[in-house]
Amino acid sequence: MTAVVAKVQTPFGLTFTPINYTGAPPQPRAPITDPTPSERDAISAHNKAAMQQQRDVQHAQRQATKPKGGFFSQLAAGLDDLAHQVEKSVDAGTRAVTQSMNQMVDDHAFNRFRKHFPQIVSEELLLDNRCKLLTMNGVVPGYLQITSAHLCFVGENQACFSIPLNEILSVQTAISTQAQGGVPMVVPLFDDRVSANALQIFTCGGQMLDFFEFWSLHATAATKFNDCLNVLDHQWRRCVQVPRSDVQYVPYQQFQQPTWTPAQPVQMQPPPQAPGVGAPPQQQQQQGLDQPVVGQPVPQQTGCTPA
Repeated sequence: MTAVVAKVQTPFGLTFTPINYTGAPPQPRAPITDPTPSERDAISAHNKAAMQQQRDVQHAQRQATKPKGGFFSQLAAGLDDLAHQVEKSVDAGTRAVTQSMNQMVDDHAFNRFRKHFPQIVSEELLLDNRCKLLTMNGVVPGYLQITSAHLCFVGENQACFSIPLNEILSVQTAISTQAQGGVPMVVPLFDDRVSANALQIFTCGGQMLDFFEFWSLHATAATKFNDCLNVLDHQWRRCVQVPRSDVQYVPYQQFQQPTWTPAQPVQMQPPPQAPGVGAPPQQQQQQGLDQPVVGQPVPQQTGCTPA
């Protein structure tokens, strides 16, 4: 498998270079069988609706069996009915607020996806997760997006790329830590008793993509990481037979991790008089820039045939 350095250029003329590996990729992990986040939400909504229906039946039974005569009996029945209606109103209000917040988050995610990846906007956006990408140039904060057919990344420096899911050879869990001097790095995870917090994704083009520090305002980092791994694993296996029959794998413990010197985080300052800065993609190409246009898939010389 040939390791190919593919640089992605930002509108400021900055680039980041993915980490490359040589040799066979590591054997894929066992498939994840847990429901996806959307499936869990559907199950939760169904269970809540069933519980509410059961409470409605119990309330109707209580109202039907209570004595009709007497002031205190009528007062008790009225208070019970009021409590039931208040409970239903609170539950409905909570659901409405939650749905409104989720819809707002989904709208922002889709707008980000539509802006940076118009060529695949017809695909379903399954996940949008804030995280960081480790590259040869340093750390790039941004958003990892998973669609029905692509893995996408949108960096805060506006550099972005998309990779077809059927060109992913292996997905591994890892741990993010810090090297000497406080520079972030991602190391393999060989013990399942240790909680993973990073992803290593190996592609046909000999690239190793390290994603780490998943987080969200509405969930813990562990939850967002597990959701991302869950969605990616499910959708990846829907797009391609895993493990690939045309790829020779090695056990993860025997995989030779790339040796390279981590750089400091990328400084997002536009360089002076960078060629093609601010020009449309067509004009940038006319000016002789040989870097990929932002938002387009990174060109790769694949060492295997896409499924």
